[in-house]
Amino acid sequence: MSLDAADAVRDHVVLWSRAVPNRVDLSQLDDAERQRVHAAATPATARQRAAGLTLVRRALAEVLGTDAPAVAVDRTCPRCGGLHGPPRVVADPGLFVSVTHVRPQAGRMPAREAGVIVALTRIAPVGLDIVRSDDVQFPGFDAVALHPDDGLPADATSRARVWARKEAVLKALGVGLDTEPTSFPAGRPGVVQGLPNGSCAIVADLDLQAPAAEQSLGFDVGAAGQTVAAVALARSAPLVAVRWMPSGHP
Repeated sequence: MSLDAADAVRDHVVLWSRAVPNRVDLSQLDDAERQRVHAAATPATARQRAAGLTLVRRALAEVLGTDAPAVAVDRTCPRCGGLHGPPRVVADPGLFVSVTHVRPQAGRMPAREAGVIVALTRIAPVGLDIVRSDDVQFPGFDAVALHPDDGLPADATSRARVWARKEAVLKALGVGLDTEPTSFPAGRPGVVQGLPNGSCAIVADLDLQAPAAEQSLGFDVGAAGQTVAAVALARSAPLVAVRWMPSGHP
């Protein structure tokens, strides 16, 4: 067990990250997870999926003091019962986890720019999202993403931040895109926001250019503003303390 990580998740959102490797590694996954990797539509998606599933297990194992293959993770979808839902720690339901991926754009970005980040905390249900600014530059984005209180984002980075904050909140609430992103504003970092279903959430932007992030990410997010990220907690207290685990953990 990493006592540092086990202690940190009590009052921080702790982040682990890694680049997506060039090969698929199934050695630490269970049968259901292997099936999800095999079902991927492309080799790149298979590598991305395997990397995310593995990093979730490694981060949980570091906090729980066990081996990664021994961690029981339930991914039952609350809507359809499939095994593609948000991860839940079977033996420790008070340990909350979220995972997000950044994918390279075909023909434009090298594989080293694909990556995965995992968040663990005991504070409250957590949601994490990372977005490239190019991903929100499509016709109709405003109609499917913006609440009237969001206004009109000034540029691609502003649009990406709106989307990252909303996705993080929806993940923290465990509802995903079953709730329309247009039904609530993105909110401001550090300000508790009430949501249409009566719940509350607090969101923070992640500084991917900060030294702690740059030392931990393991993949290239490009220049400032090209990639943004946000983390949210399903709670009513205005504090999100974030800590990056050093590169190489776990």
